[in-house]
Amino acid sequence: MKATKAFSTTYTYTLGKSLYVPLTSRCNSLTLPQTRGPNFLLPTDVVNSLLNVRSVEENNSPLDNLEGLSEQAIDGPFDNFGLTRRILPAPIFVKEFSQDSISSDGCYPSEESLLQEMIQFMTQSLKTKIGELDHISNKKLDAIVIAGEGEPTLRLGTILNIARRLRAESTVSTEETLIEKEDDIIPMRLVTNGLPLAEMKAPFRKSILSQLKDEGITEMSVALMTSCPRQYANLMQPLVRADCIHDELCETIRDAIEVGMDVELTGVEHDFVDKNLASELAIELGVKKIFRWRPFFP
Repeated sequence: MKATKAFSTTYTYTLGKSLYVPLTSRCNSLTLPQTRGPNFLLPTDVVNSLLNVRSVEENNSPLDNLEGLSEQAIDGPFDNFGLTRRILPAPIFVKEFSQDSISSDGCYPSEESLLQEMIQFMTQSLKTKIGELDHISNKKLDAIVIAGEGEPTLRLGTILNIARRLRAESTVSTEETLIEKEDDIIPMRLVTNGLPLAEMKAPFRKSILSQLKDEGITEMSVALMTSCPRQYANLMQPLVRADCIHDELCETIRDAIEVGMDVELTGVEHDFVDKNLASELAIELGVKKIFRWRPFFP
């Protein structure tokens, strides 16, 4: 899939027709890139964006205040689209894996810097004229994806605030009122391991999922990986209750579907993982989309 850096963005990047917004490099399990194997390659520009997130997060400071990154991606082999690819270096720092405040976390990259890049991309790349109004046309952008190296739901407050403010950018201003046009709203998808949500008490978790849905996060991709709890613990290495977290993750998926989210389950192909059993579990949980499998790169 083709990846491009949108203008002079520092953190966000595009893959195909989707704009990716990485919030953190922290994770309470193996990161999703790590689960793809030691020789999993990403476009060099994507790796640079993820390293920028690491840098500001590690130093708890805006990138402008730092002298420079300790490591930058070096161009690797070319893919079929003429883009260079490389391996994302292993995580270089460890932080406490507690979930940040639901309201405002004060972490870097900041909400303002992420929103600025997102709005810059949409307004400069996709602006069209509608009558006398400058309006953001979303026809060329399939989705905004909250995803990156780490687990985005460790910054739930930031997700909710970004979604809320981005919806405000998808309104058409007239002299009398603000009219939100459903056809013009870019779908927002959350890519998650689901673990911070799975650790919540069921009523609170369902309330959070409902808030995400109400703010425009209508799609959620969850790395369920397998139908077997023991395999899941080995594949994801969760830093939470490994003995029962797979069951709680399944309940989280049910809750997301119940509040009206469009859920997709994903896994990484291994000979020891029974894909048929995983697909059967997905159906049992109420997931309508086909279980999505990605290759492993040993």
